[in-house]
Amino acid sequence: MRALKDPIWGKDHQHIDCKIRVNEDEWAPFTVSAADKDPKMMAIFASLEAMGPDEYVPPVIVPTARDVNRAREKLLSAGFTFDGNVYQADIGSMVSIAMAAGVASEVAKAKRGDVRWHGGDDPFTWITSDNKRVEMTASDVIGLRQAAMLRRGEVINAARDIKDMDEIPPDFADHI
Repeated sequence: MRALKDPIWGKDHQHIDCKIRVNEDEWAPFTVSAADKDPKMMAIFASLEAMGPDEYVPPVIVPTARDVNRAREKLLSAGFTFDGNVYQADIGSMVSIAMAAGVASEVAKAKRGDVRWHGGDDPFTWITSDNKRVEMTASDVIGLRQAAMLRRGEVINAARDIKDMDEIPPDFADHI
């Protein structure tokens, strides 16, 4: 029963429309009928029917550390903001940022304010999450890395604090 919610009985009382849990974040429409011959479906219908629509209690879903880890990873991949733009923060992006910042660190002082610090003919750019090219100096790239690191640390530490609680609150994702 923990995987079903929002039951609505059909007018003929021969079927029940509800939602069934697909994964941690998604619910899909689901109908169970009195005519179902599958033993599991018959048991679901009988359980819901025995309760009656007024007695149904929505499922209490107790979050686990695994749920917190999923939310943490989702937030980490969602990106971070730097200088008014949102940038991707998946693993590949983080590696690319670290590589660019490593090179930028070597030339930052020598080419202060220069967007061609990387040795190419065109200005150095980084692409935002909404696919806008942003010109960056070496110092900007170092700042980008710092913003990524800070956001990553905030999310990881907040998730750790939540997992260390005696009981993980149902709205834990709002606090990461």
